[in-house]
Amino acid sequence: MNFVLHAHLAEWDHGDPAVTLGAMLPDLWRMVARPARSKRGVSVPGVDPALASILAGVEHHLEVDRWFHESRHFRLGEAATTEALGTVPRELSPRLRLFGHVTWEMCLDGALVRRLGVPALARTLSRAVRDGTTAAKRAAELHHGEARRAAGLDDAVFEERMGRLLEAVSSFALPEGYAYAEGVAARLAGIRRALGIGYATSVERARWAEAIAAIEPLADDAVAALLTDETRARATIKRP
Repeated sequence: MNFVLHAHLAEWDHGDPAVTLGAMLPDLWRMVARPARSKRGVSVPGVDPALASILAGVEHHLEVDRWFHESRHFRLGEAATTEALGTVPRELSPRLRLFGHVTWEMCLDGALVRRLGVPALARTLSRAVRDGTTAAKRAAELHHGEARRAAGLDDAVFEERMGRLLEAVSSFALPEGYAYAEGVAARLAGIRRALGIGYATSVERARWAEAIAAIEPLADDAVAALLTDETRARATIKRP
């Protein structure tokens, strides 16, 4: 699942803004730099509470992802999304089916925004970013600082990109777009461009949006199921 749903589940489980931010970070880190991968079991004895909460949030993310990727919600949704994207002619959008995974996860975020509304989620994300940015920088160093530098990414560049991304999250400018098929299509175009696949025309994005709109009801149903008590019990990671 994508970072907005991760944030909501972490907030539900812990009610700690720093944990909520930590639960978003693995996805946000990878948006900024592919080598910025989170690792399991990162901890530092005697650290300050804010950093400990951030690290707990990262663990929450990784554990929920492990559960989610084995669930029917992921398997059925990814398959349906891949099939829907496959209706777009290949000559118009080559390799589009390869993006079924990430498109489905963005659609789930959009379903959550539609279900809970912008104001409630915007408050959660804004508070998380506002209260945890300093500790988040330290968590990034622990998780992938050496890997980023080995890949040739300067720390200052990474931090500047993260700052811009966190602002887009805090203002809800990025998450709000997931609630609409056109917004998901625009984000998908950005992902493909970042991977060197090329610029998407307005005609291409319009066809993608048509395909994405067809699976939005499935995403709405999946989020409703994910948030039931029975399903959530299997995904919940409580702090000792």
